[in-house]
Amino acid sequence: MVDGWTSCSVCAAGTHDTTNYWMAPFQTQPSRTGSSREFFIGGSSWTNALFIKTILGTNNATHYLWDFWIYLDAASAPNIWTAEADLWETNGGREFMIGSQCNFGDGWWDVWDSQNNKWIHSSVPCPRWGGNSWHHVQWYVERLPQSRQYRYDTLVFDGTAHPINATYTTNATTWPDAIGVQWQLDQSANGAPLQEWIDDVRLTIW
Repeated sequence: MVDGWTSCSVCAAGTHDTTNYWMAPFQTQPSRTGSSREFFIGGSSWTNALFIKTILGTNNATHYLWDFWIYLDAASAPNIWTAEADLWETNGGREFMIGSQCNFGDGWWDVWDSQNNKWIHSSVPCPRWGGNSWHHVQWYVERLPQSRQYRYDTLVFDGTAHPINATYTTNATTWPDAIGVQWQLDQSANGAPLQEWIDDVRLTIW
């Protein structure tokens, strides 16, 4: 889909900002389905860009399976610091920022502690990916509206399940009710430009 997409560098909270970022839908190569979406960033060291897909409205769902494929080319794979992918929902004045990232710089999968505004290393290693290959990410997560918390249940990466079982507390927000997914590219100290593709993205809620 082309509607509901936005992007920004300032909101991605890098050390530096850039105007040299873009995304392009309907890419046939590389692609698993014949129509991937490409993200690009070029900037100085430690510059980030965020690419957001938003769906307005509210719902009562509390369980989510976010399923997507991700690809880095041979030039980007050795240089990217982190590949971030977030599922988020604003519901009833609370922000459920269920963020995750493959932290290549430190070698771990990270999850987001929203209340304390910081990344937490999980127990799941994330070694640097080789370039020019697709990787399959599936996140099973929950929203706990009564306790104003959210829980990372299980990460399935390239077919291997990793129990996470980590719960964090939400923040208050004035944003309207919505749900969305987003991907972020984080450049490393060398400032090398980065390209990433996503394909076959599915969000199932119940």
